[in-house]
Amino acid sequence: MTRSIRARVLLAASLALAGFLGLTGFALDRAFRSSAESTQRDYLQTQIYGLLTAAEVASDNRLTLPRSLPEPRLSRTGSGLYAWVTDGSGATIWKSPSALGTGIPDGQKPAAGEFTFRKDRTPGGKWVFVFNYSVIWETGDGGELPFVLSVAEDLSLFHSRVNAFRRTLWLWLSGSAVVLVILQLIVLMWILKPLRKIAAEISEVESGARERLSTDYPEELQSLALNLNALLVNERKQRQRYRDKLDDLAHSLKTPLAVLRNLVDRQEECDLNNLSEVTSQVDRMQDIVSYQLQSASIGRSKFSLAHPVKPEIEKVARSLTKAYYERSVDVDVDVPAMCRFRGEVGDLVEIVGNIMDNAYKHCRSKVALRVEQNGGGDELIIMVDDDGPGIPEARRTEIAERRVCGDSRTEGQGIGLAIVRDIATDYGGSLEIRAAALGGARVVVRFPGMMRR
Repeated sequence: MTRSIRARVLLAASLALAGFLGLTGFALDRAFRSSAESTQRDYLQTQIYGLLTAAEVASDNRLTLPRSLPEPRLSRTGSGLYAWVTDGSGATIWKSPSALGTGIPDGQKPAAGEFTFRKDRTPGGKWVFVFNYSVIWETGDGGELPFVLSVAEDLSLFHSRVNAFRRTLWLWLSGSAVVLVILQLIVLMWILKPLRKIAAEISEVESGARERLSTDYPEELQSLALNLNALLVNERKQRQRYRDKLDDLAHSLKTPLAVLRNLVDRQEECDLNNLSEVTSQVDRMQDIVSYQLQSASIGRSKFSLAHPVKPEIEKVARSLTKAYYERSVDVDVDVPAMCRFRGEVGDLVEIVGNIMDNAYKHCRSKVALRVEQNGGGDELIIMVDDDGPGIPEARRTEIAERRVCGDSRTEGQGIGLAIVRDIATDYGGSLEIRAAALGGARVVVRFPGMMRR
């Protein structure tokens, strides 16, 4: 089952917190136990010193202790605190009243002046802490009497202290863990708030409620938002490009279709067995489809070889003359043979074809096309004039927009000049509409630096 990022982070943080608190609790427990054992040793050592203070050696070299001992627990049976003394042979010569009826562990005899501290078990099966201290007692006649003083305490009191500390420790650690988990959840929700916001905005983009993401995100998410916005813009541009290319394709196919239609309409004047013109127009339609599909998918290349302009323009002029056969248009084409177009041949055909198609469509009887290459081949200029009604100066800017027709009385989609403008812009060129010497409109397309690129 897929978990959310919040659940994953919270689970990981909780596991890390549990591990940290567990190790902390274990370390504190061990430290307290070690400290408690050290305290126990110091306590038993203090009892030894108390016994030494109260002890006396009689004239018969016997060690005696008073009935009233410094530690009251040593005088109380069942108190859990015991004391005894052994002589140099290991025989017990004295036991505290609290040790009566209680077995004592086997004695240890450390070196004189040294002590031992250990856990041991009594013959009765009880675990006790035992502190042994070896002394040499000097007698009045200069003799020495070795004694081992021992004090033991039942571990039950030690265990009760340790268990009480453990309960308190784990209670506080558990409470701290709960508080820290809640704080982690609050902090996590605060940290993930920008992610929830960006997820909500992406959902709004998917539903069409908004066009792009906002950019008021933390620094770590700003680049993500900007990249997503760039992706959205690119995707919208690509979709618009495909729509435009479908329009361009339909527009580009009009001329060869018109030629074919005129051939059919004039079948009584044509030798229908000669299909060369039909084949030529079908090939051109196939080239147009391939060109538009390629342009829609990968765009235009600006790094092609230089192609002669004249042959392509003459082909377009011949096709348009056949498409507009019934209008008997007088066409004047002036293209120097040295002119070159550095780019896709299909782009050149699209530009010339759309400009001349508009000229044929709106002219009265004359169309003139002139191509110049200025500055030793530096700038390519294509100019098409007609003797039609022209384009008012106020409309010359908007006429190059898609689906804006220059003359509503003339059939068309209104995208011809828009196609020309888009292609020219891609090459760093421009489209300009002026008044022509013939009385109609002049369309000028400039391609700067065509030979130097």
